[in-house]
Amino acid sequence: MSTVKALGVPKIKGISLARMHEENDKMQSNFIRIPYKLLAETETKPGLGLDGRIAEDMKDVSYLKEIQDNQKKYWEKHKNIFNKKDIELFEMMKDLFTDVSMFDLEKIGLDMCEKFHNGAKGNYTDKKLNRNVFGSNEFGEYHKKNLESIRNVIFKNTADFKFLKDKTLFIPRMSFDGLKNNAMGLGITIHQVYATKIELIDYFCDLDKKYWQGIFRYTLFDHFGLDWNDILLHGEDSMPSPNTGNHFKAWYLLQRYRKAKPFIVELKHDMYVNGKF
Repeated sequence: MSTVKALGVPKIKGISLARMHEENDKMQSNFIRIPYKLLAETETKPGLGLDGRIAEDMKDVSYLKEIQDNQKKYWEKHKNIFNKKDIELFEMMKDLFTDVSMFDLEKIGLDMCEKFHNGAKGNYTDKKLNRNVFGSNEFGEYHKKNLESIRNVIFKNTADFKFLKDKTLFIPRMSFDGLKNNAMGLGITIHQVYATKIELIDYFCDLDKKYWQGIFRYTLFDHFGLDWNDILLHGEDSMPSPNTGNHFKAWYLLQRYRKAKPFIVELKHDMYVNGKF
């Protein structure tokens, strides 16, 4: 009696060919992976002006010669401030931060003042300042706009970002304006973020399923220092206190005529992002 073997799909080492083809298809899916890319940044760079030289608000007494003649008439009108001792000017500067900040941001602002007055080297970082900045409505809106810009790029079937090559997307600067920020402290400790970069980390895109994910690593830089335009804008301020303008003058004098050192504030934050297109 002959026997007929049941027809079936041949197997190799216990795995059916159908399963192998299925696994093969998965491996050949249209994936894009990018471990790292500098994705977007502001035109301004930390510490530098648009001309590539040191930014005006990062200059100290070593650049005094370029301003003392131009400002002579102004300071002759304000000798009562100009002739004060360093310690007096420093107390006036601290009064400014006390008047326009509260809670954690007041402590942070005064800590910044100390670093500035002592001429300590290095960038300034602070976890509580990070939380205040990245937890703000301003950052939430800023991130939303940046995310929309990236989504528009992916929608146009350029999910590999090859069109950027050595370039990056340029993004605007973020500001902390308004009554709340001017009262709570982000208006004085940061105000307008000087420079921003967004790095793309562990990007993955499945072009077949139209899905992508990754991490936006935000790095924000700001300058803790004043330029002459800050004095022209705020040197005569009388709010929130009658002495606010003089407090700004004290800050500027410590930086450009005495021995205080401006510095860069650096903030970092990772944002998980994903989407479909």
